[in-house]
Amino acid sequence: MTRTSAAESRAQAQSSNRGQEYRDSNDDDEVRRRESFDGYALRRSGEIPDNQFRTLATLPNEDHLAFSNGYRRRTEWFHAHERVRQKRNRNLHTVMGPNDMTATDRHEMFMDVTSRILIWGKRHGEFDDSLRWIAEFLKYLCGFTTQDEEDWFDDLCNRVHIDMTGPARNSYYLGCSKSLSNVLRHCRDKTLFTDGGSMNISELFDQMRGQNPKQYNMSGSDFAAMLLCNPKQRFFVEIYMQWTWYPYSPSCNISIRHSSWCFSRS
Repeated sequence: MTRTSAAESRAQAQSSNRGQEYRDSNDDDEVRRRESFDGYALRRSGEIPDNQFRTLATLPNEDHLAFSNGYRRRTEWFHAHERVRQKRNRNLHTVMGPNDMTATDRHEMFMDVTSRILIWGKRHGEFDDSLRWIAEFLKYLCGFTTQDEEDWFDDLCNRVHIDMTGPARNSYYLGCSKSLSNVLRHCRDKTLFTDGGSMNISELFDQMRGQNPKQYNMSGSDFAAMLLCNPKQRFFVEIYMQWTWYPYSPSCNISIRHSSWCFSRS
């Protein structure tokens, strides 16, 4: 997340993505997955093996990004998104990825993975609570909602805004926001930051200690509302997509699995 103003956030997002934006294929989805476009890599697709073939030894090698290919199309919000009236501007995030990934693929993969974690993964108990929390946070932060969900989230945002700006100004949302800002501005361990001033979300929460959102029992949607309703709009979320996603491998526990969800500072 970036600690900066809204205008600076947008400028920073455009600057950080410069050289990483690629023109989309003019082909439809199926053609784009069969044929390479201007040298870009192709997305792979696969089905999750039957449980009899899945063991503790095979799980770390399962590429769940291939299993998630196209999963967004099975969700209610995807079929409704063109007619949903969004009540909140989603201007605090950007989706990035490697040089051989088109902007279209980045966004589609992001939607696919988020949908699979929240729907298929929840139904089958496939992923842990931490990953589902992150997925819920991103769902509402980025607006992957039906109209009913959008209306509910807008009401939540209104309540959070009152808690953060009202006369009392003593809610746990305000305490969490201040702690978040303090870590990003004054953390002495500079090794936790990338060259661009970003900090991995799990490391950020560790640094916040007792004032991190999970200690307050905030849901992912609560945290998204807190960021979007922050009166100073000082945070920015970077989502980095990769070609592979191994959620059970040891390295994934360090890299937040399929992406580097980060908070950056100015």
